[in-house]
Amino acid sequence: MLFSDSEEAAAGPTLKLIDFGYAAMISADGGTLRCNGHEFYIKGLNWFGPEGRERVPFGLWERPMRELLGFVAEHEFNTIRLFFSMQNLNENKPTRGGYDAQANPELAGTDYIGMLQAVVRAAAEHGLLVVLANHQLRSGYPDDWP
Repeated sequence: MLFSDSEEAAAGPTLKLIDFGYAAMISADGGTLRCNGHEFYIKGLNWFGPEGRERVPFGLWERPMRELLGFVAEHEFNTIRLFFSMQNLNENKPTRGGYDAQANPELAGTDYIGMLQAVVRAAAEHGLLVVLANHQLRSGYPDDWP
């Protein structure tokens, strides 16, 4: 994860890589976001796909998940907002398509919740915080909005 070291705040925010493991405690204190007690600035991106009919993050049919997450971390992003839908969560169907199984073996044999867990676990291994976002109630945007 990236955070600003408060001792160096006078010189402007500096970013350092630290490992929070799989769990991070996020809080706000006096208008400052903190992650495990350290001042924290979010530099994030959205990863869509799990909220749709394919039920997996987009791009995994073309690239390994760990390669994509490595790219994200290399470019100093520290947060991914991962979309999901309540319909997909409630149905919890097996993960059957929308990804290259040889490039993403950690997804093989998973159900929807297991797929989300695999993505979160891989992101954490790259030092990335994952914010799960209930993006829509039903899968199938735009036909079945919301």
